[in-house]
Amino acid sequence: ELGRWGLFKDIERSVLVASSDKHCCNWGGKVCELQAHLAESCAYEPVPCPNAAAGCQEPVLRKDAASHASDTCEYRQSKCGHCSVFVLARDLPEHEGSCPEAHIECPNAGCGETVARRSMAEHRGLCGREDVGCPCPGCDERMARAEVEKHMAASGA
Repeated sequence: ELGRWGLFKDIERSVLVASSDKHCCNWGGKVCELQAHLAESCAYEPVPCPNAAAGCQEPVLRKDAASHASDTCEYRQSKCGHCSVFVLARDLPEHEGSCPEAHIECPNAGCGETVARRSMAEHRGLCGREDVGCPCPGCDERMARAEVEKHMAASGA
């Protein structure tokens, strides 16, 4: 007859084989080795995302962790295509919407020029399609900058 501890030791040395189900690994080993297998190498064990320090709380299977971290995790680092700064993938659309290096179209109707966002104020200061007021005292007319000379000549200024 095995004593209480003898039975435990016998079970501990027993060999287990994991299911061959597509959602399980095919590990086989001693019961005493199972914990180490799950903690260190089982491809089907849920693990924290490698980007957990950046804020990802999504548990992923160990076998999918690398591809999740580099391809689909919203907390992965993504490079802005305009300024080459790295930001979290989830923040990239917001960054691109205000990136000073992104090229945007001049809002003045008929201009059509695209310039870096950081240069837009300078462009608008020179754009012939920018709406400006007449520089003549007492004249309240507004026109495109390109029309100012013609307006002044017509008004005798």
